[in-house]
Amino acid sequence: MPDWLAMLKGYIDDLETRLTAARAGYLDNINNAQLLNISAARLGYIDLLADGVVGLAVIEGLVDDLETRLTAARAGYLDNLSGGAVALNTDMTTLLTRLSALRAGYLDNLSAGAVALAATALSNVQWTNALATALGNYTAVRAGYLDNLSGGAVALAASWTSALATALGSYTAIRGGYLDELAAANIPADIDELKTSKGRQLFSMDSWSVPQEEVAIPAVAATLALPNVVIGNLPAGATIVRAYAMLKFRIIENINGAANKLDGATVAATSQVVQVQDSGAGGWVDAINFVDDQFGLAASTREGGDVLIGSIDIANRVDANDTYSVRYLLAKADLLGINWNDCQAGLRIFYSV
Repeated sequence: MPDWLAMLKGYIDDLETRLTAARAGYLDNINNAQLLNISAARLGYIDLLADGVVGLAVIEGLVDDLETRLTAARAGYLDNLSGGAVALNTDMTTLLTRLSALRAGYLDNLSAGAVALAATALSNVQWTNALATALGNYTAVRAGYLDNLSGGAVALAASWTSALATALGSYTAIRGGYLDELAAANIPADIDELKTSKGRQLFSMDSWSVPQEEVAIPAVAATLALPNVVIGNLPAGATIVRAYAMLKFRIIENINGAANKLDGATVAATSQVVQVQDSGAGGWVDAINFVDDQFGLAASTREGGDVLIGSIDIANRVDANDTYSVRYLLAKADLLGINWNDCQAGLRIFYSV
């Protein structure tokens, strides 16, 4: 036979562990109607216990039922009541502080809708000043402008007829067509055309050396040094497209007692040719060619000089601001000797920017 009293004591101890004095106190925060939500039948069970009618088995069942309903988890929920009315009172105090009597009075402004708001606004000095400013700006003359709308589109059309006719007269069909040039398909083509046109605009510039008093052409082939030419004023970003060598002398003379002339024509890159190189680097290139018997002169004769301009484009060598060397490669006359007096070398360049 089990020890019912011991078992009952264990159940009650377990229940007391869950329903502690602190948790039981939390129930005070709940009103009597909530706390006493117990049926009459269930209250009758207590009477039966008082009369000793119900046996220990019944008591055990009731305790089991109570333990099932008041689980450890549910008993823990009672801890949430620990603040109770005190916490609620704190929240109410905060609410009342925020919604003061003065602030609550603001709601009265809504009582009569827009009329009440207008009356309140007009009684305020700031709004009164703002309204006065608005009325000052909205003058009778400006209000009269609204009359221009009285006739609708017809009146507006009548007012604008003269101005519109002038505009249409100026905006001709031809001028309207000019707008087509702004089409997305046309703009790139126009830009390309402008770039091409810009590339075709060539500027020219001549640069000359300092004078050299005399250049003597011998009867035995020899290479003669001519004065250097400096190009120094080419604009930034310029590209030399073409370049030509030039040679000028004030007087040409034959100091021989017999007629004289050049002996032999130019042999490319070999002889009887004026050549140019870039500052002593990059190699020499032919610039001015000669033909056999050129500069024919009578015996002991002085004649006016000439300007020789080469026909060979040397832009592959003359390509920027720099100092350019000039020479007469293996010059040769029939007789000693033909002289050029007051001689200068030059470069004519054509460039684009």
